[in-house]
Amino acid sequence: MKRMTSIILSVMFLSACSGNPVEQDLKEANERNEELKRLLQTEEVSLQKNSQRLENLEQEISKMKEIRGNPDISKYVQDIESYASEMESSFDELDKMIRENEESPQNLQSNFKEVEKQISRTIEDYNDETTDVELDDYLKRRHESILLANDEILAAIDILNRGIENDDSDLFKEGLDQLKQVNEYY
Repeated sequence: MKRMTSIILSVMFLSACSGNPVEQDLKEANERNEELKRLLQTEEVSLQKNSQRLENLEQEISKMKEIRGNPDISKYVQDIESYASEMESSFDELDKMIRENEESPQNLQSNFKEVEKQISRTIEDYNDETTDVELDDYLKRRHESILLANDEILAAIDILNRGIENDDSDLFKEGLDQLKQVNEYY
């Protein structure tokens, strides 16, 4: 009987001592469960984002299929490519002139007039070429953005020109800052 009591007490003691690992295992399992729930939520958000991107791409593909057969849109794309190339060339030339004459904007006067004419001519050509073009809604919005950007570019060029003519570095810097902000329209 003593032996039986000691065995029972030993079993009870061992089961009592082994209670902590079960609680610890349960706690760890709950923590893993919470971590997996967070991971699942993250993956669900990623899936939603990817689904939205896929839907947007499908819409873009559909629009491109419509656009491909429209001669006005093809002409507009060519006009945009020409406009972008000429503007890039003019701005590269302007940037080079500014870097070379950073200390004294007055030295830019003669060369600046030529770049100013190039930019104005490019904007006029763009306006002339795109006047009667039939565009879809997306390209109309892009076209309107370009028109707004052109207005801002001309205003910034005018401020730069006045800064150069008056040897006013503050006015010149204001024109540069305005010109740098034009990219918000693109």
